[in-house]
Amino acid sequence: MMKAINIFLWVFGVTVVTLVGAGVVITNLIDPNEYKPNIEEIVEKSIGRKLTINGDLSISFFPWVGIDVKDASLSQRDGFGDQPMVSFSSAHFRLKLMPIFKKQIEIDTVLVQAPTIRMSVLPDGSTNWGDIMGSLADSHSSVEESSPEAAGTLGLASLVIEGVSIVNGKVIFEDQSVPRKVVLSDVNLSTDQLIPGEPLDVQLSMVVDANQLPNSLTLALVTTVETSLDFTHVTLDQTRFDVIEPGSGYALLAPKAVIDRSQQTITVKELSLSKDEDLISINDLKVASFASASQLSVEGKLAASIKHLQELLNQYGTKADFGLHEIAKVNVNGGFQYSGDQLAVNSLESTVGLNGQTLVLSLPYFNFDLSDQSLEVPLLTIQQNDSSIAISKAIATDVAGGLANMMASAKLQASGEEVPSLLQQHHIDVLPEGLGRSVDLNVQFLLNDNQLEVPEFSVKMDEMELSGEMRIRELSGDPSYEFAIKAGELDIDRLLGQLNADSVAATAEPAQVALLPIASLQGLNAEGSLSVERVIASNIALTDLNIDVLSVDDTLTLPMFKIVQPYVCNFDLG
Repeated sequence: MMKAINIFLWVFGVTVVTLVGAGVVITNLIDPNEYKPNIEEIVEKSIGRKLTINGDLSISFFPWVGIDVKDASLSQRDGFGDQPMVSFSSAHFRLKLMPIFKKQIEIDTVLVQAPTIRMSVLPDGSTNWGDIMGSLADSHSSVEESSPEAAGTLGLASLVIEGVSIVNGKVIFEDQSVPRKVVLSDVNLSTDQLIPGEPLDVQLSMVVDANQLPNSLTLALVTTVETSLDFTHVTLDQTRFDVIEPGSGYALLAPKAVIDRSQQTITVKELSLSKDEDLISINDLKVASFASASQLSVEGKLAASIKHLQELLNQYGTKADFGLHEIAKVNVNGGFQYSGDQLAVNSLESTVGLNGQTLVLSLPYFNFDLSDQSLEVPLLTIQQNDSSIAISKAIATDVAGGLANMMASAKLQASGEEVPSLLQQHHIDVLPEGLGRSVDLNVQFLLNDNQLEVPEFSVKMDEMELSGEMRIRELSGDPSYEFAIKAGELDIDRLLGQLNADSVAATAEPAQVALLPIASLQGLNAEGSLSVERVIASNIALTDLNIDVLSVDDTLTLPMFKIVQPYVCNFDLG
């Protein structure tokens, strides 16, 4: 028995010495650089791209079968430019020799330094990686047909990769169909031991520049990855994603995310984004067709609590100036769905702390078409205590074209004792102090051909009632106004805030006694009619007043009375 063992050990020793000697001879007598053309030819036949190895190619044999490649690149697809699709300064790969005899694969840490990857999408949706994916799929199908065993695990007892390390990488993604350009630089990736079916700890950092971002972002990712043997299903556990900006930063947390490459879907049960006291959460997030920009769809439920709204908007390129208004906190809840340039928001509820008051905004849904910049809102209400402002049946097209090109229609309703303060909080200062203890407003308007038409409006404010129609032409230039207004009792003294309830005519200064607010019409081009059942101005009452108004070039013409012939008053407003 001992003799047999000794013979086995002797044979094994001779075999090892022979292999080591062969490795020494091979590595010293054979220059691997002579085989670069053969390697390049194999790659080109496999995926249809030219591999160019400009640097040295070196190999090792024992105890590792290793290969080191320096300065290599993979050519770009035709029609996508001259720069290579993939390039790197060096790559290092080593496979342990002895475990191979036991059908065990042990690979040392795979190291790639300074790789650059260019990913492009043309306006027609074609990509510069689609042909490679097709070639690999065809090769996989051929292997399965010729040898199902070869397409599987190859009878391996185990596979272990000590880790993957990418140093100072760069990814350039450009989508001409949107258009969009994103550049990832200083990409550094490190993993621990990779065993199929076992969790893998991953650390990733990079700097992001994009044409949609006002500033560069530094990203840092820590997660645990679990993959299927064919890498079609990927699960990310306890993911933390930190975004660091100049002078600030925020963190994104996802307890679990599932990526299905075969179905091109991503599902996330809970996703939270936090910065200081601001928190945005997305639940039941589903992303479909993530590899196709034209077919991408996203849906989920949004919940946000923002304490520093102005700072947040300014930080991301939206200049917000709320003036003297103080916004305490904003809460938002609602669902959203994006697909094929269609953005839909449903069941939106929002509360805003504004100047010590709480505003409640509600919206059953709205649809926004990004392709033609059209918007549809069935009902938007802003509530403050018992007062409300509602916009219903709002439709707008060419929103990005400005007033000259936009077409829109909607109905505006406002009612309640706090409507004046509601309007003022939205920078609409139209009512003097103390006016508007109760307001009931109904307005129908149409925006088209650079003009605003109000075919019907009615206002009940305190004891005054107004109704009529109006039109404003040349909104984006020098506007002109047409109107026809009817009123019951019109108390101009209260409207102008010139006299209070206890005032008498004798207390008014002569300059204050005026029948109409003529000075306010200076520079105004307007034509219309005003019919009032009863007018009170400077404590003078007039009944059944009908006035035609024409204001052109700083001249106001008022045909005041009609007895035998028209009596016309002209006022020079210049």
